Amino acid sequence: MKIILLQDIKGVGKKDEVINASDGYARNFLLPKKMGVEANAENMSKLKAKQDSNQYKKSVEKEKAEKIAEKLKNITFRPDKALRSEIGVLKVKPLKLRNLTKKRLTDDEVKQKVVNYLRKNEFITRSVVQSICGMTRTTATRQIRRLCEENVLVNKGLQKQPIYFLKEKE
Repeated sequence: MKIILLQDIKGVGKKDEVINASDGYARNFLLPKKMGVEANAENMSKLKAKQDSNQYKKSVEKEKAEKIAEKLKNITFRPDKALRSEIGVLKVKPLKLRNLTKKRLTDDEVKQKVVNYLRKNEFITRSVVQSICGMTRTTATRQIRRLCEENVLVNKGLQKQPIYFLKEKE
């Protein structure tokens, strides 16, 4: 006897699945306990309508999600401490911005870029060094520290908000 299951039954089948059950199992167990209904034409049409409705809902949700994803595609943000603590640590794909320069710059190339920038501008910050040299935050900080030790740059800002200037030749 063909039965449409109304719930998941371990070892038998899942909800809304049409199974072939023995007559005794269907009449004595599945039908009295309302775990399934007979798969006649009326019940089959109801099942088909239910499946079509679910499929339509899924396709509509997918279209909405794709539209939202398209809108959000080019948005980037940096969460504050409260949001980070609420969400926790997330693994994200790194931005392609880190590959601004494929090869690592030598110390002399970094020094040259920083000095050239400072000839055109009054001061420089870590974020500017990071962007013009295409390096990470940590590497930019190390390079600035190295340039200060070599007496190329001098920090005239605060410790937490450093602003670097070219060291004047005496």
